[in-house]
Amino acid sequence: MKELLGATASLNAALGVAALGAAHALGSRALTLLGVHLLLVVALRAARAAKIARLCRDAADPWQVAYLVAFVEFPLMWEFGTSFGFFSTFAVPTISAVLSASKGFELCPQARYDDTAILIHEIGEHGPRSARGAAALKRTREIHAKYTIRRDDLAYTLWVFCFEPVRWVDAFGWRLVTAAEKKALWGFWREVGVGLGISDLPVEGEEFEAWGTAFEARGWRRAAANRRLSDYVINLAATWGPGSKALKRRLLLWSICALCPTPRLIDALGLQEDHKTTPRWFRVALKTVMYARGWAVGALLPPRPTWWPGTLLRAERRAPAAGGEPSFGCPAGCLTYKELGGYTISELGPPHAAAHAYPAGQ
Repeated sequence: MKELLGATASLNAALGVAALGAAHALGSRALTLLGVHLLLVVALRAARAAKIARLCRDAADPWQVAYLVAFVEFPLMWEFGTSFGFFSTFAVPTISAVLSASKGFELCPQARYDDTAILIHEIGEHGPRSARGAAALKRTREIHAKYTIRRDDLAYTLWVFCFEPVRWVDAFGWRLVTAAEKKALWGFWREVGVGLGISDLPVEGEEFEAWGTAFEARGWRRAAANRRLSDYVINLAATWGPGSKALKRRLLLWSICALCPTPRLIDALGLQEDHKTTPRWFRVALKTVMYARGWAVGALLPPRPTWWPGTLLRAERRAPAAGGEPSFGCPAGCLTYKELGGYTISELGPPHAAAHAYPAGQ
């Protein structure tokens, strides 16, 4: 019996040693594969950076760089920054007064939001020199012509679309936007601004960036229309996706207050009480997640393939509409025109063709 027990113990010990050896070998292989993966990520990202640097130096059209930076390198942060930039225009009373008077966000917020998103994406995805980009610029000019809009308000709106996404990428992205990329981005947005008829835009992006910062210092002022527009957009966003609308609205307000770059913007938007009630744990947790995501994307994930850009509408060309104008579908795009089965660029904007599909508060 003792001999049997001894043999069993010896066998168990041998099996344990073998298991430890196998685990050690497996762990070594896993570490080796992880090391190879991380080195491959570094090499691929270096190759992408070199490609963008060459484009910054040689590309005849700055849109090529803007497209890669916005839709391939930093699609999510760029989308967040663009949305937050648009939201921050509500802090300028002369802008909020025009938007409030138009009643677009009050009567048909989803259609109003979608029209703006599609026009920006048509220009960003295809470039202002393309047929679709030129058509979007033309339609935007037609919409602006319906209202009395100050030149500086138009210029500031252009400013936030250029520089606010850069701020978000620099704060929460996996790397900083380079000086050459910023120069190309301003070249793209300056071309858009000229196409929209905005006068006296400087050639150098640094000069315009300083102008926008000074404009915010004097232009952000508290007004009733500012908070009203903020509520329209927050209430709209709270309808997206499943879950309690009240809970989503609260989380959206907390997120805006936690990520807002300055208390002056909070004050101008009329969100002081929401800012006070945003829990400290939420601010810390949200920023920690944002920073962690930026690190993980840069360190662990290879660069996004250029044939798989993010946050695009990917509006596919369809049969011409009445009058021969090209028609586009929105398979991954905006709710309003997905519901109606597509859009033509000339129908975007007021009067909102699809307002009946998404009335206020729905």
